[in-house]
Amino acid sequence: MNTNLVLLILCLGLATIVTLSVNALTSNLSSTERLVTTIRTNSSIAHIYDSNGQISCNKGETLTGGGYKTSFKDGLSVFQNGPSADGKKWLVSARSTPGSASGGVHRGQAPPLEIFGICMKILS
Repeated sequence: MNTNLVLLILCLGLATIVTLSVNALTSNLSSTERLVTTIRTNSSIAHIYDSNGQISCNKGETLTGGGYKTSFKDGLSVFQNGPSADGKKWLVSARSTPGSASGGVHRGQAPPLEIFGICMKILS
């Protein structure tokens, strides 16, 4: 699938999630509180064929979403793109498997990924 299309779909999905999260959180805010959203980024760490990365929010922030961006276009298999079991980190893991439509057996160098997480915090 085209990387730009995947990124567009991911952004639209995240925008919907953020909108729903913001609506739910702001309905409980008093007139003196503000909701601050921050997008944090980090680069993946490559190890032979695999790229792994994670994002954590700062203390007092809540992780509300995340994803990844890459310019890699051939044989990228993403096998993790979501929150950790405790919901405190956004984890992304991918493998370079060029050689066929489904990846094949030839493995190339791990692709660079930019991992991002959406963090929210209520300020008084």
